[in-house]
Amino acid sequence: MKGNRPYLPVIVLSGAEPRLPGNSREAGYAYAVPFDLAGAPPAKALVQSLIIGSSPFVLLLTPAAPDPLPDALILCLFSRSYLQINGAPVVAFTQAHSTLEASLNSYLRGQGYPGLHAWAVPEISTPGASQFLETAAFGEPLFFQDQAAEERFYQSCQELLKDNEGFSACISEYLTLKATHQKLQERYAVLEERLKNAETTVEVARHKFKDDYDNLYDFYRKEYDILPLWYKRFGQIVKVLAGKRSFRSLFDDNVKKYKD
Repeated sequence: MKGNRPYLPVIVLSGAEPRLPGNSREAGYAYAVPFDLAGAPPAKALVQSLIIGSSPFVLLLTPAAPDPLPDALILCLFSRSYLQINGAPVVAFTQAHSTLEASLNSYLRGQGYPGLHAWAVPEISTPGASQFLETAAFGEPLFFQDQAAEERFYQSCQELLKDNEGFSACISEYLTLKATHQKLQERYAVLEERLKNAETTVEVARHKFKDDYDNLYDFYRKEYDILPLWYKRFGQIVKVLAGKRSFRSLFDDNVKKYKD
């Protein structure tokens, strides 16, 4: 998010624009690349500069966008700079396009992504600063026709907030908590995927090496599990006498049991 803005500024690029406006490596802005069949397709140089650049960007699709999308635009979704939310690539739609959205969802899931994160953009028009602050849609994307329009909107927000420091502080705290929440969600998704992979590995091992697993379990049950408790405790004392286990660990579970 650019500076301390309470929203994500997204600049809609002209489809025929040969390159990014200003410094393409400037952090803060996200760019939206519009695409439909009726208008001119995005310039090849523009798409290439976005893919290899560091500025986050999204595709902005109209109802006239073809299904499936051209390969050149599909490649955009795999760029390191392409905007993602909770690991899912973001695609903006000017109108509902259920067929294309379902197609992209299915394709991305097949490539290992959690799916598609869709943004609904009915029209590229920015609300007034006071209206935006009243809706409290902080941290959400706002689309602008150019950077000058975004700067004017930001200045209007600043003017309204300068006399209300408490409200401004609340917005900052909310954005911080929202960013933290998003990071925790991403971490949870990673841990969930790792757990799922671990469970799959265990299941595969159980089925593929079932005989070895059963033999090992039977050996443990027959050779150790059936031993009397006093015999097992005596074995722990022998370990202490042999210097392999600390004496305190016999009475305190919080003490390290075995010596290095």
